[in-house]
Formats: sequence, structure tokens, C-alpha cells
Amino acid sequence: MNTKRSTPINISSNDFKNIGHELIDNIAEFNETINKKPVTQGKTPEDIQSLLGKRGFPENSKPAAQLLTKATELLFNNSLFNGHPKFMGYITSSAAPIGVLGDLLAATVNPQIVVLLL
Repeated sequence: MNTKRSTPINISSNDFKNIGHELIDNIAEFNETINKKPVTQGKTPEDIQSLLGKRGFPENSKPAAQLLTKATELLFNNSLFNGHPKFMGYITSSAAPIGVLGDLLAATVNPQIVVLLL
């Protein structure tokens, strides 16, 4: 098979860089201010479901930047922040910035990677 497959999820290298830089900026701001946020918003599963809606998969695609902006907004405003300095609900590690970048790299090279030893 010598034909190049084109899918709606493809984005140009320039768009990828712009979207990625904006996401990194948003994550850096989030990490910088997480200690000023409440540990949780106290939302129920039903509250979150109402935000997501019950529409199922969309019929038409959306621009990648729009999807990532919406996902970032939903997660930053509605997650249980286990990276918060006052969070004590589970025994998990916080989202250290170097770990976030390591996850980004691992997901790029091999999405199934479990441990990256350097």
C-alpha cells in the first residue's frame, strides 16, 4: 500500500506548534496558580455529565485548537486536583512539570510505554 492516508485529525506542523505552545502556556499558568484554587469543586458525576452532554460523537469535525481549548477548560475547571498541595485523597504523585513533559514525549514516541528510564 503506497498511498498516504489522510484523516480529519491531521494538523499541519505549524498548527501543531501553535496549539502545543498555547497548551504548554496554559499548563504552566495552571501549575503556577493551582495552590490558589480549591482542592475540588465538589461536583457530582451528574454535574460533569451535564457539562459533557449526551449528544454522542459529533457528525462533523472541529478544529484541533477548538477541541483542545474546550478540553483544557473542562479539565482545569472541573477536575479533582490531585496535584493540589492540599490534596490528600489518594496515594498518587502530583503532576510534576518534568513528568508532564516526559508523558508528552512518551506519548509521542510510544503511546504504550509504561516506564521511561533515563
